This record gives sequence, C-alpha cells and structure tokens, in this order.
Amino acid sequence: MSSDDYVQVGTLIRRLQNIGSLLNPLNVVDHVRTLIGVLSPPPGNPESLDSMARAYTAAANAIKPIGADVAKLGTSKLPEAWKGGAAQEATKVIAATAHAVDRTVPAFTTASTALTTLATSIRDQQKKYKDLIKELGDAAHDATSIGGLPIPDPVGMGKLVGKVGTVINGLIEVYTASLNAADAAAASFADVKGQALAAAAVKGGLAADDAVVLADMKIKTLNGDGFDDGLLNTAQLKRAGEKLAALSPEDRAKFQGLLDNAKTDTQRAWLMKALAAGHGVDKLGPFADKIRDKDDKWLDEHLSLIDRGGTGEQYRGNTTLVEQLDPTTCGSTALIMAKAENDPLYALGLTEGDFHKNFEAEQKKVHDNTNTLWPEAAGTSPWGMTDWMNKNAGNGVEYEYRWADDTNQRDISPTMRDVSSAVDNGHQVPLLVGDNEPRHYVLAVGHSGDQIMIYDPSSGETKPIPRSDFLDGKLGDNTGGFKHVQGAVLPKG
Repeated sequence: MSSDDYVQVGTLIRRLQNIGSLLNPLNVVDHVRTLIGVLSPPPGNPESLDSMARAYTAAANAIKPIGADVAKLGTSKLPEAWKGGAAQEATKVIAATAHAVDRTVPAFTTASTALTTLATSIRDQQKKYKDLIKELGDAAHDATSIGGLPIPDPVGMGKLVGKVGTVINGLIEVYTASLNAADAAAASFADVKGQALAAAAVKGGLAADDAVVLADMKIKTLNGDGFDDGLLNTAQLKRAGEKLAALSPEDRAKFQGLLDNAKTDTQRAWLMKALAAGHGVDKLGPFADKIRDKDDKWLDEHLSLIDRGGTGEQYRGNTTLVEQLDPTTCGSTALIMAKAENDPLYALGLTEGDFHKNFEAEQKKVHDNTNTLWPEAAGTSPWGMTDWMNKNAGNGVEYEYRWADDTNQRDISPTMRDVSSAVDNGHQVPLLVGDNEPRHYVLAVGHSGDQIMIYDPSSGETKPIPRSDFLDGKLGDNTGGFKHVQGAVLPKG
C-alpha cells in the first residue's frame, strides 16, 4: 500500500462517517448512489504480494547454506599478512561476514511472512468490500422498484435506510482493517531494514571488510537479549563512513593510527562510534588513550548509560540506578539518555568519577537549558525537548514534535509506525505520555517484532511495550503509570 493509498483510504473512512450522519429517508437513494460512486476496494494486489513473498522465501533458502560455507572458510589457514581497512584480521572479517549472512535468512523470512500476511488481509477485505457493495446495491434496487418496474417501494425504502447504516459501519471496518494490516507490514519491514547494519555502513562509505566487522560488534548486556544490541546502530554505521570520508588526509592518517594502536576490536568500534558522533581527531586521541587498557565490560558500563540489548533496571557506578532526579526531570533524563546513546564521550563524562553526582548535575543543567521560558516546576515543554534534540542529540537528523491521540487509532497508528521506523534506523524518540493531560516522558530506544523498547526515567528501567498497548492506550506500569501516548519527538520525514 503506497502513501497515496493510505491517504485515500483515510479519506474514504471520513466520507463514510459523514454520509452516515447525513442519511434520511427523503434522500437516502441519492446518498447511496453517491456512496457507491466514490468508493473503491481497499488497495493492494494480493497476487503480487504473494509472488514477492515466495521470492523472499526462495532467497532465504538459497542464502541459508552460504553462511555455513563462509564460516568454514574462516577456520581454514589464511595469509596472516592480509588485513582489513581497520586492521581486522582476515578470519575476523570472514566470521563477521558469516554472521551477516546468517542474519539475512531470518530477515528475509520476516519479510516473506509480512507480505503473506498483508496479502491475506487485503484479499479478505476486498472480498468483504465486494459483498457489502453488492448488498447495498441490491437493497437500493429493491427500494426503487416493484415487480421490476422503476416504482419506489416504501417498504423497501425503510429496509434500505436500516441497511445503509449497517453497510457503512461494515465498510469503515473494512478500510480500517486494511490500514491496520498496512501498518503491521510497515512495522515488520522497518524491523528488517534496521537489521541491514553492514549495508548501512557500506552506504556511508566504509570498506566492506570494516563494515561487516563493525556491524557484528555487540554490547554485552546483563539483562538478556531480544532487541538490537549492536554496538553501532544503523544510523551510526552510516555516519561513521560519512565522517571518515570527510576527514582530511592528515586527520585520516591520525585516526587510522588510533585504530591501529587500539588493543581490541571493541575499542576500535567505540572509536568509530565516537567519530560518528561528530568528534574531531583532537578529541578522539585523548579518548583513545582513556579506553586503550580497558576490557569490554568496562567499556560497556562507561560508554553508554543503558543496556540497549535487553530489558530491566539500569545501573551505573556500581549501585546507582539510572533514574530521574525528581518528578520534574523525566524529560531532562530522557534527553541525556538519547545523547549518551549516540556519543560515548558524553557518556564517559558522566560515568567517570562519581556517577550519581555527575548524573544529577547534568539533569539540573539540561533542565535549566530546556526551560528558559517555561516554568521548571511544570517539567519540560515539547518544544523544549525538540529544540534540545536538534542541538544536542548528535545523530544527524532534525526532529519535530507531533501530537498524538490514541483514542483514535487512525491518528495513533502512523505515530506508532514512525516511532518503530525511527528506532530501527538508529534514532531515539522521546514520547510524551499521560492520562487526562500530558505528564511524563519516556524514551523509545529499540524495536523488535511487535514491541517497542522504552527507557522509563521514573523507574530507571528499559521495558518492552507491545504494539497493541501503544495503540490502545494501555501502557500503564510501563510508563510511570500513565496509559496514553500523547505526543512524540520524531525525526522529520
């Protein structure tokens, strides 16, 4: 379903609702004829979608044995002199390539399943549409003819009036179901796109050998897996290539020296992430010195503030829960977490020394900076959140604020789809939640299947939110006790 189709179907739903409110026995036949004239079946070609699904399945089956073959190659004797662009040994490049191939199989299977599900839904809704239109046409004919003659039938007219309301409700359900199916398919494909890490790195300009190794680097989460636990996300891999290509020959040589002098692949990956955040070689040199003798566990605990790969309470500085300072700093805390996800130097500045003291001071600082014209006792305004993200998030995109209404699924569903797509592409999304009024901020940081992972400043936890709870206003304990999504700070476009 294209974006134009999406707008068209939404317009049809509104027309149906308007026509339903205007119906009366005197002009019901004219309304019915108008209705039939402007309606069209739910868009989509089930046969084409099924064909594409079969193609993805065939591709997955063809690719499946390749990963094992590549892995076997990596265990055989290779020239020790062969090096990758970031001083990666050949065996590591081959192993990472095998993992990338292995990830492709479930991604293609997910795509095939999404296409098949969408095709089935479109086929079902198109049939329901056809049956409803026939039912309405037959009722209109009966109301305007007696014994085959074009004579109005008062009894048939009365039946038509009742029938129209039923059919209109049925058509609204058909179009709504088709939009829901399109939203679900879009979310699945956003998830698949987010798994194309190596491709994003190559698109940004990284050499293929560097791309597969960097895409294969993982955060060592203590809280289990299930969400994206790549050390660099999709957007960061792409920006790393772009930033590397933009360096002068002199700075490129200096940065390559930092990579060569790093003791582990994990340290090299953190250096690339810091480069993606926009830091110059002058800052990357001291950063490289600080992390050179550190193991992977230390790096994970000091260069990020949450374990993005899993869910649960988040601690830093041994015993400090990563939570908001007071009831007014949920927005400030969410903003800090968003920047720390993109910028390891920023995160290190907080985790070095007394994390508890540093974190509280940073919350106060961000709270002051985002509330120059807004009373701090009222928290942080949506426009204050948006402005800070644009100036400080460090992920190369421009944000805008969007109000949302989860009491209207056609309003909230595009928001859910865009949140999923944003986090799959490596962008954090502050969400404003509440009940009767906006009250609290959480931060969307991951997406897997039908769940969004959020960080909740009020509890210091990362939590999975089912898609249905997001859409139906049932967030509750997952977001500080507030049930409804009322707005989102989203990347433009």
